[in-house]
This record gives sequence, C-alpha cells and structure tokens, in this order.
Amino acid sequence: MKRRLAAAAACFAFAFAAQAPLRAQSCAAAPIKLQILHSSDNESSFLDPNTLEPKARNYSALYEGLTQLAEREGMQSIHVTAGDHTLPGPFYLAAADVPELGAPGLGDIAIYNAMNLAANGMGNHEFDGGINDTARMIDFANYPWVSVNLDFRNVVLEPGTPPIRIAPDAAVSTQDAGQVAKSTILQVGEDCIGFIGRSPADFFNVVADPPNTLPGLDFVGGRGEGNQPNVSAIPQVLAQVDELKAKGVNKIILIDHAQDFT
Repeated sequence: MKRRLAAAAACFAFAFAAQAPLRAQSCAAAPIKLQILHSSDNESSFLDPNTLEPKARNYSALYEGLTQLAEREGMQSIHVTAGDHTLPGPFYLAAADVPELGAPGLGDIAIYNAMNLAANGMGNHEFDGGINDTARMIDFANYPWVSVNLDFRNVVLEPGTPPIRIAPDAAVSTQDAGQVAKSTILQVGEDCIGFIGRSPADFFNVVADPPNTLPGLDFVGGRGEGNQPNVSAIPQVLAQVDELKAKGVNKIILIDHAQDFT
C-alpha cells in the first residue's frame, strides 16, 4: 500500500441481539454508551525523521484527553487500531538499539501497550520487516492481534524467534495478549465487547517478496490466481460472530483493514 495515498482502515461496529444464555463471563445485555478510539496507518511515525518532533506526545495527549472526556460523560472508552501501525524506518529500526526493547518495531508496540490498546487488526506494513520481526512484535504486545483470514500455522521462523501463538476463537482478551486470534472478547465495565479482524485480500501483492520474507504464511484456505484468497473472508467473519454470540456477546466490532475501499 502506498504511504500517504492509501485511505485509513475501517472500523465498523455492529450490535447483535443475544440469542444464547450468558456463559461464565458476565455480559450485560442492555445498550451502553461506548467511545471507540480508532487509528490506523501510523506507520512508525511517532518520531518525525525530519524534525525529530515527538509525535507520540500528540497522539497520547489526544488519547488521554478523549478517555477523560468519555469518563466525564459517563461512558466507557476503548482504543483499537486496524493495522499498519509499524513501518521499517529510523524509528522502527532504532528500537533494536534500546536494551529494554532489543528488536525493530518494539518501540511502537511499547507505546501502544502504554496507551492500553484493546485489539490490533492486521494490515500489511506490520510484515514489511519480515515474519521474524512480526513474531517479536506480536509476542511483545499486551493485547491480541486479530485476523480471521491470515493463517499462521505453518510459518517458518529463525531460531530464537518467539513462536507466533494462536489463541482460541472468542477467548477473553487478557488471555489472548501477545497472540493471534480470529476474535476476542474485551470486558468493558459490566459488558463484553467482541472484536473480529480481517486483513486485506490484496495482502500478498503489497508485501515485498512474501515467499522469502513471510515463509509459510498464507490465507485461510490458500491462494489462487493473482494471489487472491481461495476462501472469502465474509463467512469466516460471520462464523466468529456466531462464536461470540454463543458466549453472550451482543456488541461486536469488526476491525477491517480495507485499504483503498474506505
């Protein structure tokens, strides 16, 4: 995806009437007031490479201010990203020289950890540094990474790289931290919010040399002509809706990295 020209990813919220009894997790059925703080395509721009302006201060100030505003208005607030929040460059690479981080991209993840990110959709730029960088970023996160249509089961990692752990469908987000999931559940006050992720269908055409940089990664169901997925993501998303509803979740957010379509 071309920087600056691609549109921001979409974050769509859908409310579904609960049709199953509540499970062990307590999920309120009543409507709630909810603020969704969403960003995408930050592309490791927390430090301007030309002016060295610490953009993280502006981002965090907006996050903190809007969170306080929601609290004042008596509503819950959650923070999500639909992906492309890292991109190889000076800020991304500098994290490898910080002893507390020790690998590219982890500076970005540390900032998102500090801002209580609830869930991370997956675009394509998270993978530009190769699958080993991606695996380290996933493992370092205090939140789950969600995508119904990327299949990580056969990825090949270098020795010493943390494995990419795959969480069960529709599990509690605190148990999914640092893992990949198709869907996850966040406890928000007395309610539960479900998250489902979808990665772009053109994923393998916008990542450089995927056979060598992302060995073993594929779409669920594989790829066909033009590197397009053999299986549509729509039924995969709907299957996760059913999984979440079966656990009493009636408020579900689709984090969709839709690129130029949004």
